[in-house]
Amino acid sequence: MKKLNFRKLLKFILCLITLTLFADLSYSIYVRFKLKRFENHVERDSDGYLLGSAPIEAGTGENAILFVHGFNDSPALWKTWVPFFAKNGFYCKAIRLPNTSLSLLEKKDATIDNRMDYIKAEFDNLKKDYNKVVLCSHSMSGAYSIALTGSGQVQPDVLVMIAPMFGISSKKSPILSPEQWLKIGAKITIFTDSVKNIMTMDVHDKSVIPDYPTHPFIPFSLYDTLFNLIDMCADSAKDIKVPTIFMVVEQDTVVDVDSQKIFFDDIASTNKVMLVDKNSGHVIPRDFDNQVQATILLENINKFLKIN
Repeated sequence: MKKLNFRKLLKFILCLITLTLFADLSYSIYVRFKLKRFENHVERDSDGYLLGSAPIEAGTGENAILFVHGFNDSPALWKTWVPFFAKNGFYCKAIRLPNTSLSLLEKKDATIDNRMDYIKAEFDNLKKDYNKVVLCSHSMSGAYSIALTGSGQVQPDVLVMIAPMFGISSKKSPILSPEQWLKIGAKITIFTDSVKNIMTMDVHDKSVIPDYPTHPFIPFSLYDTLFNLIDMCADSAKDIKVPTIFMVVEQDTVVDVDSQKIFFDDIASTNKVMLVDKNSGHVIPRDFDNQVQATILLENINKFLKIN
């Protein structure tokens, strides 16, 4: 009886391994097919960047705002906010993080260090030329800004966090967390090294999507980098002493809302405010009422610049 049960168990294990390998291979073929289709429908410049993803600069004034986009995004995120803030007296620069908007193969080379170095270099350059500099980050780059500010590498006059990411929402992740599923997937696959983007563009205004291409697949390695970044800044709130503005979404499907609130409460700065947007999705700067939110943000930035 024991021998019979062992054979059944062995057969089950072999079948499970075979099915897993088949699913792995099938999915890798699906990814390659979809990637080829994606590339056939997008345009790239001579350097390989998606058209429409170039850095944006506008405005003049004694103060500057450095805009930093989030995960799997580009400066196009800020295409409506840069003109608004430029019109209201700021020099604005929306930068493109290293390896952003390139092919999937080149995106894999992105690291925490090279992106932090890039943000710091851009910030330092603005500090040389402008009286006060506001650092405005969206989603993932909120964690970069926290890490840089908390460690003293940059000292913004106002730190602005738009839907900052201190954890990924589990609303679309059954049983296990997104991090757990991704780590399991990375360990059990042989042929697959990239998966469909689990953080698709969360906007209620669907008209913004056609002019705003983002990559449909993300390498496992980039998700690992993201989780490492989140862990790195987890205890940095006590080190944030500059005026800080959080603008968050009430029903965000991309980031973990509870972690935002906890982090905000722990920030050491005595000058801080949390603004709650009840109408937008995660991508506030491109969603409904984005000019209304920009106006509210402008008022709070100006208030803190006067204090600081």
